[in-house]
Amino acid sequence: MSVHQNVLKLLGCCLETKNPIIVYEFVGARNLYNCICIPPTKRVHSEPLPWKCRLKIAMGIDNAIAYLHTSFSRPTIHRNVRPHTIILDNNNVAKPNDFSLSVCIPEGQWHVEIDICGTTGYVAPEYFFKVNEKTDLYSFGMPLLTLLTGWFILDGEYDTEAYYLVDWLRSCVEQN
Repeated sequence: MSVHQNVLKLLGCCLETKNPIIVYEFVGARNLYNCICIPPTKRVHSEPLPWKCRLKIAMGIDNAIAYLHTSFSRPTIHRNVRPHTIILDNNNVAKPNDFSLSVCIPEGQWHVEIDICGTTGYVAPEYFFKVNEKTDLYSFGMPLLTLLTGWFILDGEYDTEAYYLVDWLRSCVEQN
């Protein structure tokens, strides 16, 4: 998995310990959440990301997911695509990390039956124990909304009550 520019390079692993250890390249400590969702006064880099950069990040996330889904004999489903798990290098190249929930679809199958896990708001509503590529596509839509709006998917900072970004978007579409 380490030949794609939007996927962290696997440097090595150790299977001799109780818990296996995986070592990936270090590209920095910035993630999409820190660059978009934290109020500007608390950001390490207080300048908002320009639109060209946001588009580059969105395309990078999309390219990484497409690579995971299509470049192997068995599609790999990330299952945890969200702003916290998208690392940005110094050139704002997006690289998903945290593959701890990822699964491969068995050969000849179109889905995997597995327990529901993931972060509330990022898990596709139709995902009930059956995981396939569509699971990641829904999850990708959430960081995309975050990139477009600059708002976190579930946030109470903009109002006295927490709002759900998907509900807000749905109401905007309904109101035309």
